[in-house]
Amino acid sequence: MATSMGIRLLSEIDSLEEAKEMIVSAIGYLESSFNSNRNGWYAVPKEVNDFPHAPRWHYDEDNEMTIIDKSWGNPSAEILAYLYMYKENVKKLDVDKLIEYAINYIENKQVFNSAFELYCYIKLYKVLSERLQKEIRERNISIY
Repeated sequence: MATSMGIRLLSEIDSLEEAKEMIVSAIGYLESSFNSNRNGWYAVPKEVNDFPHAPRWHYDEDNEMTIIDKSWGNPSAEILAYLYMYKENVKKLDVDKLIEYAINYIENKQVFNSAFELYCYIKLYKVLSERLQKEIRERNISIY
């Protein structure tokens, strides 16, 4: 989650060489931390419990995730927004396949328990091509 927030801020100054380098490095980290069983990312690693943190970031050993992770799109949809934006730097993941997964996921979701998940999807929607935005609208997926 911290990495996605870092890229969010760096994307505002990505014309600077230093920012580009940090974005490339962050993308490398995101590729290495991708969880193929989840087809996305978890909010934080279990080591978060070793440090002061917000209660919602507490890693539950029994469920092997935080309460945030019950909503796939937070942070995965926002991370996909950045991978889509900087696709030329993604070496190990199939961004297009993951975008299709994200669209199918939200299309089939019955209950939304997290406004933050929707915020992450809005970030993704805003960076997608007009064709993908149109596909989302045609599927009657309401994320606004």
